[in-house]
Amino acid sequence: MEYEIRVIKAGYFTIEQVDDIISQLQQQFPELFLPLEIIGQTYEKHDIKLYCLTKKSNLKLKEKSNFLAGNTTLEQEAENKSIGMITGKYWEGSLLIIGIALHHPREPMSLSMLMFTFYRILVEYKQNNPEYVQLLSDNIMCFMPAFNVDGYLAIEKYYKEFSKFVKIRKNRNPTSNCPRTQDIGVDLNRNYGYGWDVPGDGSSTNPCQEDYRGPAPFSEPETQAMKAFVEKYQTKLKIIANLHA
Repeated sequence: MEYEIRVIKAGYFTIEQVDDIISQLQQQFPELFLPLEIIGQTYEKHDIKLYCLTKKSNLKLKEKSNFLAGNTTLEQEAENKSIGMITGKYWEGSLLIIGIALHHPREPMSLSMLMFTFYRILVEYKQNNPEYVQLLSDNIMCFMPAFNVDGYLAIEKYYKEFSKFVKIRKNRNPTSNCPRTQDIGVDLNRNYGYGWDVPGDGSSTNPCQEDYRGPAPFSEPETQAMKAFVEKYQTKLKIIANLHA
């Protein structure tokens, strides 16, 4: 597939392109894609999307269901149970492996790496590579292309208007009147609870510094969403890889 790169310089993906590519892949691999999971929303109310792959025919249920009897779809069964589509409480055996890009929007290579991995898994599966077939049989592989959606969209907008790549690291929560647009917000990668207030440990209390950790742990809607997601599926999590570049 070839895509015209319209906004981000040096050939990086835009959010729109990511959605378009994944939509096409969903049509090509319906047997692998679970329904889209929205883990929460950003400060600017953009959805934080999680796409998951697994051999759906191998998913095992802990209890007899209408899905197994052929009376409902997998999606309808999950809706009936009022649980998430990834594993819920009644998937048995499958463990979650998750890749996350763009904690820091100024690192678009993290998105490129994640999309390459995403596509590589599908290509190898299509070619019946036994290692990848087994990987998707035993696990649920999930990909979060853009955790800090707001910051990345701001970079896209700035580049479209001024043909310059503004290096935005933080979210777009205007916690202070900083002199530059890239200085507002909270560094989401410093806003988690573990070690949040350790002195001199790579974070700042200055709202205009690039590594500003926020007024409190999990003060931001993005990190709150991540916390809730991890707590929800903590017994199923095998690996979480946060990509930076």
